[in-house]
Amino acid sequence: MLALLRGGVVPPADAVTRLTQLVCEDGSVTSILIGPGEYCDGDPMTTGLVAQVLDEAGGQDAAVAKMVAYLKKAQLRSGAFPPYNGATTGSVAATAYAAQAPTRRSGGSPASNWPTAASGSTRVPSPARSTRRPPPCWRAPAPAWSR
Repeated sequence: MLALLRGGVVPPADAVTRLTQLVCEDGSVTSILIGPGEYCDGDPMTTGLVAQVLDEAGGQDAAVAKMVAYLKKAQLRSGAFPPYNGATTGSVAATAYAAQAPTRRSGGSPASNWPTAASGSTRVPSPARSTRRPPPCWRAPAPAWSR
C-alpha cells in the first residue's frame, strides 16, 4: 500500500480502515490479520511500517500518534528497537522500520535520538557538518571501461 500511495494511487478506503483495525490498545500493530476485538500483541517493526502507510494515506492522525507514542516507549536504551514486545535486544529490521515512522504530525520520529541514545549524549551530529572523509574507494575515479 505504501508503494501505491507514493506512486499517486489512492488505496480503497476499506484497506486503510483495515489497517487501523490492527492497532492494539498500547499503540503497537500486530502483523497477524486479527479481527476486531481479538487478542492483539503488536511489534515495533510492523508498527513502524503501518505508521508510515497511515501517515501517507492521511486522515489517521490519532492512530499514527498512538503508534509513534508506542514506538517511543518500546525503544531500548541502546537506541535500537526490539523485534517483539519484551525482547531485550534490538533488531536491525525493527529499528529500520521504526526509525522511518512519521514525523510530520506526530512530534518527531521515535528514533530521533537513536544515534546518541547509547552514549547518553543529547547532541545529534549533522551529516552536513561531518569532518570525516569518505574511504579512499569512494573517492577513486571510475575505471576507464565503465565510462
